[in-house]
Amino acid sequence: MLGGYAESANKGSATGYDFALARLLENGALDPTFGSGGRLLTDFGNTTDRLEGLALDAAGYIVAAGWSGASNNPPARNFALARYTPDGQLDTTFGSGGKTTTDFVGNLDVALAVAIQPDGQIVAAGTTVIYGMGEYFALARYNPDGSLDTSFDSGTGKNGVVITTSFGGNDDVAYGLALQPDGKIVALGSSIFGDNIWYFSLARYYQ
Repeated sequence: MLGGYAESANKGSATGYDFALARLLENGALDPTFGSGGRLLTDFGNTTDRLEGLALDAAGYIVAAGWSGASNNPPARNFALARYTPDGQLDTTFGSGGKTTTDFVGNLDVALAVAIQPDGQIVAAGTTVIYGMGEYFALARYNPDGSLDTSFDSGTGKNGVVITTSFGGNDDVAYGLALQPDGKIVALGSSIFGDNIWYFSLARYYQ
């Protein structure tokens, strides 16, 4: 399974991108039973939709996470997730027609990783930019139907959304996720300190 983004013909006069997925057979050929000839595009309705992470559940359903929003400056972007059936169709039992977006308290919200818990809940992680304050790790957890899990909240005032405190640097970005057997969630990323010095950053969540 391959995921990313591709230039779209569905954006009217604007140049934009959609989520793009492809599935290959063992010999490297496109799988004709998946999507349309082995490929599919998903449009969230904004100028740019970029897929950044993929996860596969026990039933073979595919969850894609990334962001959707404007490509102009200043940007306005939200977490974007889509779920697909094993044959590459949007799962209409998830979100709205197979898609959902999440707006954090910042203006730039980008999901870069996604993981599926054994109970079917979906965790997405990335970053949110709060202008004048900086960039923070950002996480959201979704129920199997695509709704936000309102029990996953660290006092941000937005149920289902967690924003960590700053690591003390300028830019805190979560690029990866791991789920521990005891249910704890580990987010891995980077922070910038001082004169553009990059550090590994890890945070673990109890929920």
